[in-house]
Amino acid sequence: MGALYPEALKTALVPKDEEAVVNPARFGGKKQGEQIAQAHYQRLMQGSFEEIYRVLKPEGMAVVMFTHRSTEAWESLIQSLLDAGLYPTASWPVHTEMEASTHQRGKGAIQTTILMACRRRPENAGVGWYAPVGAELEQVISERLREFWRADIRGADFFISAIGPAVGVFGKYRKVMRPDGREITVGDLLEEARAMVTAFALEQLGLARLDEPTRFYVLYRWAYGGETLSFDESNKLAKSVGAELDQLATKYRLVERKGDKVKVPIFTKRLQNEALCRSLQKALDDGGPGQLPEVDQVHLMLYLWRRAKVETFAAVLGRVDVPSEEHPVWHTAHALLEVEQAQTGGDVNEEATVLAQLLGGKRSLLRGAEAARAAAQQLRLL
Repeated sequence: MGALYPEALKTALVPKDEEAVVNPARFGGKKQGEQIAQAHYQRLMQGSFEEIYRVLKPEGMAVVMFTHRSTEAWESLIQSLLDAGLYPTASWPVHTEMEASTHQRGKGAIQTTILMACRRRPENAGVGWYAPVGAELEQVISERLREFWRADIRGADFFISAIGPAVGVFGKYRKVMRPDGREITVGDLLEEARAMVTAFALEQLGLARLDEPTRFYVLYRWAYGGETLSFDESNKLAKSVGAELDQLATKYRLVERKGDKVKVPIFTKRLQNEALCRSLQKALDDGGPGQLPEVDQVHLMLYLWRRAKVETFAAVLGRVDVPSEEHPVWHTAHALLEVEQAQTGGDVNEEATVLAQLLGGKRSLLRGAEAARAAAQQLRLL
């Protein structure tokens, strides 16, 4: 190979300046370094795809492999791909990463690589309009998501798996326009795809009826377990269920934010928050805990069960009006248990253990609730 391409092997190490990576430290770090690194990556990626486009025969195919859970990284890749005149005509998620890998464990990394078979977009490609393109997008993504679900792709990998089919529809057109003349961006496309995946996953889990905070909590656990995410990624997940991340943090105390990092605590850590306890206590005093988000109802039950406050627990069930095992809150608890048992390690397993114990004793608790409903005793959370 050295005889054919001597220029490729003239240095002892890989030339770092031409590496297509996002490395803010090479550009001074901090926010400015991050912006320069992103622009550097985009420039090199687009240059690579433009060269692929140049050498690719009209009927030829180029396969792109990409593994990343961040929609920001995907947005950069897809923008470069489309700007170079390429688009995926087929895509498939392939399980490639070792779950026991030391560089993957505990980092919330996805286990799947997306393979995208790309072709040259025809030079005479037209302009697409939002309504018909959106209808085609929904049909294609729904069909592919059913295939991926049957293939047992779950969690963060399932969100990522929709990107290829979405870009396949979007990329056929030179650009896609809204009726008011605004162009649909790649970011808009990924938000649309994420919303469709969210709705599909909730339907498959039987939880489409849930309130926004509970949908966010269950989907976060389903996709990321107990991992820490960037604010941007968490905010996009919140928007996909119709919620605002800031409200989930301040009003519901459902997320903890430190700088750009977001974490969703389990019930034991949530109930250490005095403001949340006061809010739950007020709901008990007002006799309306059933008006709380279901995740709060489940966490309140877990808290009382963990502290062995059986009489208070039974009284709470009476106040929430949970007359039988068919009540929706039990269905939510079962679904959450199924989601959390699929996760490995960390605090989430602790919550799953207590959930399993709670659900195992619910019949005796329901019998106690019938007696407590007539007692009308005052309930104290702490």
